[in-house]
Amino acid sequence: MLTKPVQNMDFETLPLPRDDTAGFVAVSGNLSEATGFALPQLQRALLQHVSGGKQFTVLDAGRPILTTALSKRLLPLPHHVSWETPLSPSGVPAIAAGFEQQAVAGLLMQLRKPVLLHQIPVDGAVFQAFKQTASHFAVVRQWERAGLRVQGSHESWLMTNFDQKRRKELKRLRTRLSEQGALESQSLTSALELPSYIDDFLRLEASGWKGGKGTALQQDANLVAALRTGLKGAFDAGKLKFWRIVFDGGAIASLFAFIEQGQVTLGKIAYDEGFAKFSPGVLIIIDATAAIQDTLDVTVADSTAIPGHPMIDRIWRDRLPMADILVAGSAVSTTYFNIVVRSGEIRNQLRSSVKSIYYKLKGEQAS
Repeated sequence: MLTKPVQNMDFETLPLPRDDTAGFVAVSGNLSEATGFALPQLQRALLQHVSGGKQFTVLDAGRPILTTALSKRLLPLPHHVSWETPLSPSGVPAIAAGFEQQAVAGLLMQLRKPVLLHQIPVDGAVFQAFKQTASHFAVVRQWERAGLRVQGSHESWLMTNFDQKRRKELKRLRTRLSEQGALESQSLTSALELPSYIDDFLRLEASGWKGGKGTALQQDANLVAALRTGLKGAFDAGKLKFWRIVFDGGAIASLFAFIEQGQVTLGKIAYDEGFAKFSPGVLIIIDATAAIQDTLDVTVADSTAIPGHPMIDRIWRDRLPMADILVAGSAVSTTYFNIVVRSGEIRNQLRSSVKSIYYKLKGEQAS
């Protein structure tokens, strides 16, 4: 039930490019739910450096209570979708805690078109707010991905999560690698170190199969600028963690994560494929898991991985239910809404089939 009338709220569409998307900052101080890859600091940086998205903000008495970045899709009928980039696959809006239904009602009333939101946690406050408030609501796609429910110490997790053979194997991988040279696990501690961590990540990602395909971040100057700006903003806000494994003075694995509202959201991982027999990707996930369990005040970690990922699924055994949801206000007819729903379902089916065939033929895994 709304505690304030919707008609008292204002609505803004901010043009691009814009140097100061203040709405993201204002809302991000007290969120109803972690935004994951839609972290306000990262979204703000993407809006500054990358084209294709537009920021929408709902105001209550001049105060932002919702902000999100959307793009527009024209077929089969015009509708809005979560703005997706290689750095922002999630579409969780930033909503001020305590204003969930008011914010959702204000957004849908003003947009007057269906909105497709990607990767919304089914158990979260945002999903429930849209389900309870929208005149039209549909789950277009639903799946589970690997997560970590944080309970107890890292040592106790190792004992219960892996059998003795697997624990010995993990220890042996690290030991064998350390026998080849100087091995060190590092984590970011100061802003002065951040550029080198980002440089290492970009270099490692570009050295692998993504570089060969032309999809590495380093091959897009705008995405690199957004990454640097976004990670700096996240670090300054106390929302960034960054880990790397260094061998003989050079990084061979790199991983960053966001911390928000008691949740860790893993970012991208990169590693030197020349060290594949030592599984550096697995080793850095174990390092990150130890830090999450023993040093951070969080309750859950989201891998953000594809369903059935062959690496993370065997390490993080909890499952987080996710969904793509289509929502609309009363201005949208049921027929209009159902046409867009069916289009989304067909699009997802085709995408899933193409990806499955591609990875089988190429022998590659998405990360």
